[in-house]
Amino acid sequence: MNTVRLGIIGMGNIGRHHAAYLLEGKVQRCELVAVCSTSPQKLEAYKTKGLGIFDSGEKLVRSGEVAHVSGSWGSRRGPQLWRNSPPGEYGDYVRTTVDGENADRARLIEKLAKEKILSVAETERQQAELFRKNAFTGEWIEEPDAEGKFAWTQNEQKEELLDKQG
Repeated sequence: MNTVRLGIIGMGNIGRHHAAYLLEGKVQRCELVAVCSTSPQKLEAYKTKGLGIFDSGEKLVRSGEVAHVSGSWGSRRGPQLWRNSPPGEYGDYVRTTVDGENADRARLIEKLAKEKILSVAETERQQAELFRKNAFTGEWIEEPDAEGKFAWTQNEQKEELLDKQG
């Protein structure tokens, strides 16, 4: 039976929750194979479980160890993408599920664009900017460059947050 190899980026409360039930085998045909955190202490518990350990989301994604990556860092400016999916019937299910989620995302953006009387492209741009603005320190986000290309970078703590925290 084919399984989907999963990786989790961000081992805070939600990441640990997902890791626990995946490691317990509660999701059929899914195998947790890698975890990532910028906080080394959050990875200690997973070193003895035979998982790939990464300190950077980009390293995990580029490792080739996973077919799908889950985490709050995911692309906020477009559809979710899979590195690969399993062959056969389950692969068809995976592709159908991701395609459905992407279609839902497109419908939501179109509805928001209509409400704001904006183009879909402008609405996507604004939503991506909102996600980048609200990203937590250390979260992986896609930043545009001067040519309109995107690169993954880790969000740095903003001065205004430091001022509010004293």
